[in-house]
Amino acid sequence: MDIGVRKKYVIAALLGLVAVLLLWLVKDESSPLVKYFEPNPVPLNELWTGLHFHIFLLMLAFRIPDNTGHWFFYSAVFIQWFLIGLLVTWLRSRK
Repeated sequence: MDIGVRKKYVIAALLGLVAVLLLWLVKDESSPLVKYFEPNPVPLNELWTGLHFHIFLLMLAFRIPDNTGHWFFYSAVFIQWFLIGLLVTWLRSRK
């Protein structure tokens, strides 16, 4: 089954947007679920943090300030999951 090039990019972009939405729900202070995730260590919260630990390290290495770090982090998460989505759709279309 061959997936069209346009569909590959749409699927990858949707995966990136879902990842950013999940990041906002799990980690951001403006999330409606922050009161649930903050006091108790929830496995989803810990897993999501572990999957993006390298982005935290990049922010430390490049000394990105806190006022722009928020946007950098969300952009990096989107790019990461967009590329993962492209890789998965490319591998799936090769079968």
